[in-house]
Amino acid sequence: SEVPDATQSLCTRGVSAICLTNSNLAGSCFPSIAQAARRSRMPIFAFLGSTAEQGAVVVLTRDYFDMGRESGLLAAQVMRGAKPATMVLHPSRKNRLLVNLNAASECGLEIPQTLLSAADEVVGR
Repeated sequence: SEVPDATQSLCTRGVSAICLTNSNLAGSCFPSIAQAARRSRMPIFAFLGSTAEQGAVVVLTRDYFDMGRESGLLAAQVMRGAKPATMVLHPSRKNRLLVNLNAASECGLEIPQTLLSAADEVVGR
């Protein structure tokens, strides 16, 4: 319940943008954060994929579909007899870049064509 007021307070302190970390709390509160930031024309940058559709200008997120596929391949190896202790595990190798043109426009930002060309998904085209 304090998130909208905290976000509004942050927006009045002379910051240039809000950058949200990837957390369940930030994700569940994002609509309130976005609404307060939108009133102040404050851009939001984030790391949780769902925030792109909800008003973040630019999002860099893990590709959870790719991570699921990789996990399934590891599970298949174990089911075929591979020993988990000998398997090489690695963090997510693939990220997705998402851009929301509507949110950028609301904040008065122009997204460079190079960023748009690199984006995996563009909202508001």
